[in-house]
Amino acid sequence: MSIAAAVLLAVAVSLDGLGAGLACGAGRVRIPLPSVLLMGAAAGGAVFVSMSAGALAGNLFSAALTRRLGGGLLIFFGLWLLGQAGREDKGGLLGMLRDPARADADRSGSISMGEAAVLGLALALDGFGAGFGAAMAGYSPLVTGLLVALVKVAFVSLGQRAGRRLTAFALTRHLQVLPGLIILALGLMKFILL
Repeated sequence: MSIAAAVLLAVAVSLDGLGAGLACGAGRVRIPLPSVLLMGAAAGGAVFVSMSAGALAGNLFSAALTRRLGGGLLIFFGLWLLGQAGREDKGGLLGMLRDPARADADRSGSISMGEAAVLGLALALDGFGAGFGAAMAGYSPLVTGLLVALVKVAFVSLGQRAGRRLTAFALTRHLQVLPGLIILALGLMKFILL
């Protein structure tokens, strides 16, 4: 596992945090630092847990087969994310990703710790799926989990600040395809370059 590839994976699964920050900032919904940290911890924890499970599953096969399976899972997940980009979702956790300001359930104008836990879970879903395949492809669960937590915190904070200054809607639409493309590319590299 190269650190550059782990950073790229962390960026890919954290771009939704940038979009959430942009949407909340543009909607004038504040995300206090403790809530941002909780969202980062949820994302990093989800990746660590799913990668630990992926590493255990990888022990059942040879190293070469495990890397191919992991690469194949990343390819599948990248294609799935690309297929989901731009689709309308009516509700639930995935719907919250389309409009993160909905996480402010009490309409206080600020994301509380409880609301951050729900939004953090929604933002951790793609990391959970990608993490399983990444571990089988040879990524370190601890290093990648920590990187995801740090990048998610940075992206949510950056997005929130930028969102207050610009209209987030158009930019978040364009960001929807980027995670799928990055994860697909990482999967192809692992699958082909074994």
